[in-house]
Order: sequence, then C-alpha cells, then structure tokens
Amino acid sequence: MKFKNKLITLAVIAFLQGCGGGDSSASSGKPEEPEKPLTVAQKIAALEESGQLPKLNRDDTLTGIDADSNGVRDDIDAYISQVFPAEIRQAATKAAQVEQSMLTVDVNDKDAVRDINNAYTRANGCIFETARNKDLEIKPYIVSKQISAITANTKKRLLAMVDFSHASNGMVFTGQLNGNCDE
Repeated sequence: MKFKNKLITLAVIAFLQGCGGGDSSASSGKPEEPEKPLTVAQKIAALEESGQLPKLNRDDTLTGIDADSNGVRDDIDAYISQVFPAEIRQAATKAAQVEQSMLTVDVNDKDAVRDINNAYTRANGCIFETARNKDLEIKPYIVSKQISAITANTKKRLLAMVDFSHASNGMVFTGQLNGNCDE
C-alpha cells in the first residue's frame, strides 16, 4: 500500500511539473530563451549609468586622470564627494593621495616605501580620529577599505599594490591615537 501511495504522489508531482504556467511562447511553438544573467561588469556599468555608483576610471594607466593635480584621480575625488560625509572628506582625500602614491613608488627604494607606509598609517589614523571626534555614524574602516578598493580598480593597479605590499614585507609601522590629522 505504501508503494502505491508513493507511486501516485510521484505521478501527481510529475504531472504538476509538466503543467507549466501556460505562457504565450508555448502556444506559439517557439521555446522561450531564458534570460542570461548580467555579468559583474554589466551590473557595475548599469549602476554607474543610473548614478547609484560614481563612474570610475578604468583606463590602462596606473595614475588615471588627475586634472587638478591634487594627487588623487578625478574619479576618486568625485567618489569621495558623493559617498562620504563632508566632515570626513579631507581625511579621505589624504588617504586617497597616499594610496595613489603606492602605485608609482619605486618598490626597490625601501626608504620611499617606508615613508609611504608611515603616511598611510597617519592618513588612516586621521580617518579614524575624525570619525571619533566628530561622532560620525560612518565606520572609518569602511572609508579606508573603499578608498583602497577604488584605487586598485584595474588589474594593472592591483598588481602595483601587490608589488608595494611585497616591498613592505618585514617593515614595522606604529600609529598614534591622536594627532594624525596634523600636517
């Protein structure tokens, strides 16, 4: 008896699955092609076109376009202005300048690598200090992480960051709780 019940249940399930939704393509005799999911690049492009994401420079250069020569790519300047609260923008811009310098430093010059790492420590300390002192809701590590991500947004830039990271191996850096925003 149990076998018969299972057989009937399977037959009903198979029948119900075969009875699709009765869409119009079935009646026309043409099978409907399933929509292909968007690639990550297509999703990003759509978000940039809609204005939900700032358009980032993805050319084949390390430095991108910096028309105002402030040490930060123009697209990253726009991102900082659009995404971060006004109170933290100056600290975020300083961090972006340091991140940008990581792309072009001579990784064989250990003193230059150390100087940039010290500047990076101070710049990120300034982000944290600003967020703490101004009681901002934004999480400072998110600001730092986003700046790193948008700076290394192409393979060439990412590989330059990896080279910089390798050149920094074995170095030690210290930070301070306050005074990071002083220049």
